[in-house]
Amino acid sequence: VYKRQGVLAPMDLRNALMSCGYRARKHVVYQFVAELDSDESGGIDFREFVRMMTERPCDKDTDEDILRIYHLYDQERKGYITRTDIQNIGRELDDPIPEKDIEEIISCLLYT
Repeated sequence: VYKRQGVLAPMDLRNALMSCGYRARKHVVYQFVAELDSDESGGIDFREFVRMMTERPCDKDTDEDILRIYHLYDQERKGYITRTDIQNIGRELDDPIPEKDIEEIISCLLYT
């Protein structure tokens, strides 16, 4: 077990996510920590945590990253995302998206 003062270990993060109701898979948590762990200590220290909390996620996304994520929704490569595509992603993540939330997503996308 990883126990270092002031460092958030992968299992600490997983336990925190699970206590909030998220089903965090070990490999996803370890990958997440590895992406944030700039000093390669095996955990997230305070500096890395602050950077994570203050950085806008889209600041470092490349066009390729955005396209890759888009294709997770548009798996058939139709060129657009349907209500069914959104529902399927929710089911795959074992976190169904309520119909009212799907309506809100579509409404926001149509009018922006």
